[in-house]
Amino acid sequence: MTMQKRPDLYKTFNLKKQFTGSTIMGSWKVWINFGNYLDFQGSRNNLHQHSYFEACLVLDGMGTLSHNGRDYPLKKGDLFITSPGIIHEIVSDKINSLRIQFVYFSFEKNSHEKEDETAILYDQYISAFIQNHKILNDGCGSLETLYYKLKKVSEESSLGKWFLQSENLARELILGIILKSTKCDFPMDESSTIDSRLQMALRFMQDNALRKLSVREIAEQACTSPRTLRRLMKNHCNTTVVQKNFLIRIEEAARYLIAHREKSVADIAYLFNFKNPSDFGRGFTKIMKISPGRFRENEGTSFHSS
Repeated sequence: MTMQKRPDLYKTFNLKKQFTGSTIMGSWKVWINFGNYLDFQGSRNNLHQHSYFEACLVLDGMGTLSHNGRDYPLKKGDLFITSPGIIHEIVSDKINSLRIQFVYFSFEKNSHEKEDETAILYDQYISAFIQNHKILNDGCGSLETLYYKLKKVSEESSLGKWFLQSENLARELILGIILKSTKCDFPMDESSTIDSRLQMALRFMQDNALRKLSVREIAEQACTSPRTLRRLMKNHCNTTVVQKNFLIRIEEAARYLIAHREKSVADIAYLFNFKNPSDFGRGFTKIMKISPGRFRENEGTSFHSS
């Protein structure tokens, strides 16, 4: 795929992106960025991808979501969720134009884990969502009230009121999205869909994304042999252990680029244990199809043409 010229979404769709903040849910820190409204006026937003989840509620109109090569028809009251790294596009009906309200969010493991019952429940639901959520969910118009409240909070001029209200609302909205879109009534047993050894390996890579890991080190943490781990990775993820570890590091670095603007690209390259910023830039561009600097400039979105 080749890069596509970035359309001026802010001008075309009257887009106002307002950062809301973060909240703790179980052992996860949830970053949430309120994107406000988007009126397509019979247009489309072209093929692109994000480094985060995007949850969009259709307020009015009709259209189509193209997500990972599959088309989903959209109507009023639908909630659709695009996943990190998946190329997608929203196309509005020419006459009955789409109007949507959306939020961006991503999950980061929090070092201070809680063990109370509520925290454990959050962990179960978030894990189920990350692995097994539905792309398109109908009958979700009830979430509009939470979106609207979050919009009002993001416009609050008082920093104290904004902080106190936004965290609670963000948690409530994300939980609502998770409950509406998780495929099962209760979080699935992860071992039933993926080998527990591979699950431990993936979690170890995620928790240690700041450094390059050896296959043997990952296998030891997963209580298996390097040979078995390679087989499991190939069968379940259709990739190698080394490639998966590299992908996880890049995806985490991408999230870090957006969340920590006080750090330079070079600082982040060294933080994630790349030998130099050039190696980081080449690896990042290979995976994300855009340079780290442009990725940050575009707020974590990269545009593509087929």
